[in-house]
Amino acid sequence: MSLKKEITNLLEEMADLMEFDGQNRFKVNAFRNGANVIRRLEGDIEEKINNKSIQEVKGIGKGLQQVIYEFYETGSAKEYEELIKNIPSGIHDILRIRGLGAKKVKSLYDELEIDTLEKLEQACSSEKIAELKGFGEKTSEKILEEIKRLKKSSGYMLLSLALDRSKQIVETVSKLKSVQKVDVTGEL
Repeated sequence: MSLKKEITNLLEEMADLMEFDGQNRFKVNAFRNGANVIRRLEGDIEEKINNKSIQEVKGIGKGLQQVIYEFYETGSAKEYEELIKNIPSGIHDILRIRGLGAKKVKSLYDELEIDTLEKLEQACSSEKIAELKGFGEKTSEKILEEIKRLKKSSGYMLLSLALDRSKQIVETVSKLKSVQKVDVTGEL
């Protein structure tokens, strides 16, 4: 995956997590707008990051610049990690369902305490979702289709998360007395 795509995905995901968390809508919109700006950005994004010309791009403010630079340098961003910590882990998976925005996911969480794909699937199958305001039978059917799609593609993650996890694994395994050398290869 290209760096541009990774940064776009990160900013979009952060916007979704912020919106679910009830954060300032202007900040949420800034992250969504930033993702769109990066997606349409002409030229080599790595070059723009390295020569700091990303600061001149309209729609990329100081907060977004900080996230982009940190992500480029470390493969993650502290603000992203904080968002992940503050939100039930299953919500992250639910937000990946096409057609379910952060507001609807928040509604499902608040009204039915749905915080995992399994709970969401059960609620759709038992028609609890179809009965909620703003949802319906068609929405419930689409959600079930999306859950099936996600299950097929499970096991994939953002490169930044994979790199971070692989770094943690390398650090842990390196500490073992019987291990002389550790390298990251293949799939995680």
